[in-house]
Amino acid sequence: MEKLIDQAVKDFLDQLGKAQEEFFQDIEQLEEEGLSMEEIMIALGALSIADYFLEDLGMQIAVDSYLSSLNRLLDDLYMFGRITEAQLQALRNAQEASIYTYVNSLGEELRMTTMQGISSNLGMNDLKEFTKRSPNFKDSEIDKNIGDGIATFNRSVVGVMIVGSSPGTKLWYDGPLDKKTRPICRKMLSVGGLTAKQWETNFPGALQDGGGVNCRHRHVGGEATNVRIKKSVRAKQEIVRIDKKRSKKNLSPLKYQTFQEYVQSSQAK
Repeated sequence: MEKLIDQAVKDFLDQLGKAQEEFFQDIEQLEEEGLSMEEIMIALGALSIADYFLEDLGMQIAVDSYLSSLNRLLDDLYMFGRITEAQLQALRNAQEASIYTYVNSLGEELRMTTMQGISSNLGMNDLKEFTKRSPNFKDSEIDKNIGDGIATFNRSVVGVMIVGSSPGTKLWYDGPLDKKTRPICRKMLSVGGLTAKQWETNFPGALQDGGGVNCRHRHVGGEATNVRIKKSVRAKQEIVRIDKKRSKKNLSPLKYQTFQEYVQSSQAK
């Protein structure tokens, strides 16, 4: 799933960059046609941004690519419990509505920041830079929204399958084990296969949240494999190594809190 998400984010960023560039080319063309900045602002204010952003600037391509990523995720997902076509379609429809809402919000952000820059009498180069500085257009923000959407869809599908599976079905935490892996994800990778009830008891909320916002891990069903066992062992070794390193530096032990536990502890303070 990690590679699928990375590619989906890259495709979305590439298309968004093209849309932004074409947007400013349109503004430059209006200038060349003799429109004043005041007239350009009026034109932007009257624009149907959803149609313009999706169709004229090509963001429909980004939406279609995102939805194709959901289809590829399903193709690669091991089906271990009962889930109907109607349930799958309902989950996909929710994601489709979500991505359209997100893309339209980016279009509105592009319009508003551009109009703000024009009202401040910025030249074209400064206007482009001003728009790019918007937090909503940062690569990290796009990564979070696109990646989290795909991961959430995956966990929703898995959640339905868990309900439709045998209570004794073992679930494994699956995904990357590297420098970016969160402590709680490293901990969940280390424990091996657990039933849904055991996961909820030991890691409250993790079946729904994974390791938290923008988590690229997921629970998968199935039997123990050499790959899964080796990753579990490696995760345990990583935990021991990190704990020893922190102890030598007189640092406190890491907290292995799920996202749900973190939220609850924050609210209690």
